[in-house]
Amino acid sequence: MYGETEAERFPEIVLTGLLRLIDCELLGYNEIEARSNRTLVVIKPFAPVVLALCPEFEAHAEEQPQLRHFRLTQDTSCYQTTDLIPHRQFRELGLYRDFYRHIEAEHQLTCIISEPGAGLDIGIVLNRKLKGFSGREQSMLNLLRPHLVQAHRNMLAANGTRDREQFLAGGLAALRAGVARLDAEERVHWLTSRAEDCLRCYFPPGLTPSAFLPEPLRRWARQKRQELQGGAVPNAPVAPLVVAQEQGRLLVYYYAAPDGPARLVFQEERPARRQTAVRDLGLTRREAEVAHWIVEGKTNPEIGILLGASTRTVHKHVQHIFEKLGVQTRSAAVREMLRRGPADGR
Repeated sequence: MYGETEAERFPEIVLTGLLRLIDCELLGYNEIEARSNRTLVVIKPFAPVVLALCPEFEAHAEEQPQLRHFRLTQDTSCYQTTDLIPHRQFRELGLYRDFYRHIEAEHQLTCIISEPGAGLDIGIVLNRKLKGFSGREQSMLNLLRPHLVQAHRNMLAANGTRDREQFLAGGLAALRAGVARLDAEERVHWLTSRAEDCLRCYFPPGLTPSAFLPEPLRRWARQKRQELQGGAVPNAPVAPLVVAQEQGRLLVYYYAAPDGPARLVFQEERPARRQTAVRDLGLTRREAEVAHWIVEGKTNPEIGILLGASTRTVHKHVQHIFEKLGVQTRSAAVREMLRRGPADGR
């Protein structure tokens, strides 16, 4: 569990592992909204009847012995149903009549992994038909519970970090900037599409197969890291690396913090675009409009929205542009248009 960072995979990983440790006929992961009792259920092995009967569970959720006990006492210990209610009384519940009876869940061992007052009650329920769970099995689940809780927190935190990175990437894209995150050997762990385009354009062919920076940029980044380790102010920008080409120049900024990975920020500066006659590139006016937005990094669907055209039509224009420029990829088309002086069809 601790090796996984995708919160969506948490139920599958936990259920698969528990089935190897504690024998049971049906194992469920439940997320229950505290106010409405609306429930998300993951079942292993998969049982369609459980999903079909979810409305009945939601209608009687307040009767579930462990859930009721948790909401009243905030006690997160693992319990068997018979620890909280006699088996005969359990069978008299509407919850048993309309739900548990139909999935043959006579004996249960339940583990709550959510925080009290979180608004979402998360539980894992092991079900058996013929026999209850032993004290050893119950102790095992109690010992596992802190790890289940911590692994779930870790995955949620990792998801939040990715969301923040994507938000940052969107803001950088709007500023025509890119960012890459490096390890101690100047290997790239994560980068935005804009950063990747800058690397290909100014340091062809871009990243190595092992995700190392192009050698000139790698040497520069290593030098900046060593300068910071030698006493420079951490987390402050250093003088940028400037790479000039015909179409413009690229400024690369190095940032490092003692408690995090180094980051490179790429900022491209281009001279004001001159109005280039469409015939210079051999494009029609509509193709020139599409070409302009390709240079701006827009996708075919985005270009369709901007020009009021269908994605299919934009795709055809893109293919014609590729043919006339003698290229096969978007990045190659951008380089060729920038080299010649991009058409501005607006």
